[in-house]
Amino acid sequence: MADIFISYGRSTEAQAQQVAQALRTSGYNVWRDDELPAHRSYGDVIEERLRSAKAVVVLWSVEGWVE
Repeated sequence: MADIFISYGRSTEAQAQQVAQALRTSGYNVWRDDELPAHRSYGDVIEERLRSAKAVVVLWSVEGWVE
């Protein structure tokens, strides 16, 4: 399982890729949802990966922000 789970919105996908690469270069095992297996439920996989991760990195964006 991954050391780090990265949570991000579609508008921050490029930044999520950069963060993931930087963390991998530093020796961490990183998981993003671009690695979802086709034969499993999205919700089940996300929950499993979140529970097993040692840390979670969340990339916030203003997209969908409500004031």
